[in-house]
Amino acid sequence: MRTSRIAALAIMACMLGTATGRDQTEYDPGATFLMVWPSARSTALAGAMTALADDAEGERYNPAGLAFQTDYNAQATYARLLPSQWRNMLYTYGAASGQPVKVAGLPLHLGVNLQYFQLGQTDSGLGFPYYYCRRHGWRGAYGATAATQLNGRLGVGLGLKVITATSEAVDEGFEHSPAPYVPELGIDYDANGTTVAADLGVLWRPLDVLSFGTSIQNLGPDLASLSGFPARLPQTWRIGLCWTPLDSRLLRLRMMPEGVAIINWSTESWFSFGVEATVLEVVTLRCAYLDDAAKTRGGFMLNGENGEVWRYSLVDVLTQRGLGKLRQVGLCWGVGLNYKDYVRLDFGSDRLIYDYPTGNWKVTLAVPNLERVYRLFRQS
Repeated sequence: MRTSRIAALAIMACMLGTATGRDQTEYDPGATFLMVWPSARSTALAGAMTALADDAEGERYNPAGLAFQTDYNAQATYARLLPSQWRNMLYTYGAASGQPVKVAGLPLHLGVNLQYFQLGQTDSGLGFPYYYCRRHGWRGAYGATAATQLNGRLGVGLGLKVITATSEAVDEGFEHSPAPYVPELGIDYDANGTTVAADLGVLWRPLDVLSFGTSIQNLGPDLASLSGFPARLPQTWRIGLCWTPLDSRLLRLRMMPEGVAIINWSTESWFSFGVEATVLEVVTLRCAYLDDAAKTRGGFMLNGENGEVWRYSLVDVLTQRGLGKLRQVGLCWGVGLNYKDYVRLDFGSDRLIYDYPTGNWKVTLAVPNLERVYRLFRQS
């Protein structure tokens, strides 16, 4: 046990050392689509999945989560992002994982995943004040993950992926109102090229109802960009907890606080608190609160005395008075419909965390146990 914990701590130290050793030269954010919550479930939980990681999507948040999975499972997601502004922008995600296989005598849990983000034809700024460019582009990431248990309670995982981005200017020099810059929705206009990156994760389950997880994502070289500056990958440090106070057929309740930081960018960090409740193993309700340190999304949106809109954190609201009239709370939400362990259909939305209309929604089809579904079809 002690040796396993030392090994896990060494991996975590290596993760942080690798990620924080970057220079601070001028850069453009690159491959921001890697920050998009890839499924309806994780969207409804505001990304609070690092200590949960209990399905095929788990490798996206914490590769170590695969070490505790025992069944073949798969899922696919389709999403429309900002349909109220760009109708041709879409996001898809797929992942699959399986039972452990022996590799050089070591039991490894393996998984694969695919992300595709089509920017379509969008508008981006070329300079001040109104010189804009219309561009077309797409982004993709194709990865594989391996994980193993150091003991029955502690797992580690490694993910590798190839990242591709294309951007092409199709119309320049026209006046247009500024488009929103939302890296969390994958909107970067200049990334162009191919690179590789790695994810590292640790998951510890000291109790059946409690788990702790941490991961470092997107460790790799920068992408090229049309601007000439390096398009820096969002190297993301996640740390979270998952507590299951109730676990019965009538009701299973999970609570997941999580902190996230883009450690090679200067301003991106946030906190989320997700709750997932499954009733009678049929209906799952999800909701999460998001608090962004940069105050660009989530939190509490209040109207000021002159009608202006201000965004405040939960701490601000609890400790200050006279901030204004509540307009909106930055919540993500979603619902899942389950049929035994055969199939799950999830819906999720994060539109309430933004102060402008997005129309964002995602739908995910998940098969938690492919082997059981296969046997069912053979019997029929």
